[in-house]
Amino acid sequence: MRTPAALGSLLIVSLLDAGCASRRIIAQPVGPKSLPPKLWQSGEEQLARATRDASDPSSQLVALDNWEIHFPNSDFADVRLEQKILAYQQLYKWRETFDSSRKLLEIDPFRLRGLIGVITNVQLIAPTDDELQFAAAACRRMVDSPEIVYGHSDLPTRPPIVTAGLTILGWIDMQRKDYAQAILDLYALLTLDPTQARASYMLGTALLAQRDDPRAQRTAIFHFTRAATYDGPNALPPEQRKIALEYATRIWRLYFGTADGFEALASIARTNAFPSGEFR
Repeated sequence: MRTPAALGSLLIVSLLDAGCASRRIIAQPVGPKSLPPKLWQSGEEQLARATRDASDPSSQLVALDNWEIHFPNSDFADVRLEQKILAYQQLYKWRETFDSSRKLLEIDPFRLRGLIGVITNVQLIAPTDDELQFAAAACRRMVDSPEIVYGHSDLPTRPPIVTAGLTILGWIDMQRKDYAQAILDLYALLTLDPTQARASYMLGTALLAQRDDPRAQRTAIFHFTRAATYDGPNALPPEQRKIALEYATRIWRLYFGTADGFEALASIARTNAFPSGEFR
């Protein structure tokens, strides 16, 4: 069973639905990089207004491109990029969404719309090593500096950006085959949110890669079993749980030479995100 390519998509989409489209920030934002006051250039405001009058995302992108052609160095380039990101998302243009989000973060590294655009779409674009590194840095800002990120967006709620950042960090670690770092990031994620069953499965994979550590092998069996048996919020879909259970059962038999004891482990894993005793 392969780890699904898109991880935590419901969680991350919920961040967008919660209103993380940043409103226009005219004042200088909080954080290490401050922006100067914004001023319209002569004739620019009319082109900007045309983007709001567009009837659909495709028409809006045409208007946004026209604005950018005439005013490439606009003080409102960040606002323009946020509008482009939203339009590309509505058109399911993942590559363009990622690229525009990256440009937005080059203006303001803590802008939530850019952070979410990068970490959501990095899983959908066959990213290069450079893009994985950029996305990992974006995740780290969300994990390490959530208050600064919140301060750059006028949100009605405080979405779980640390959980989202750790979710994608775990995925990036696995793409890089950096299993030691994946173990650290996935443990952090499960400590923060024990319901993340996909994280349990990835953690099992990362631990299983530690082939010279018998204790890690036993712990991997626990986390595979956890992913297979947990049935609460953020559980794997039923079909994936079935496949995961078959896999966990098989590696248990390979490791111990018998199926005896597996049901007892499954009972514990169903209600606990972390093992105890000999599986720790």
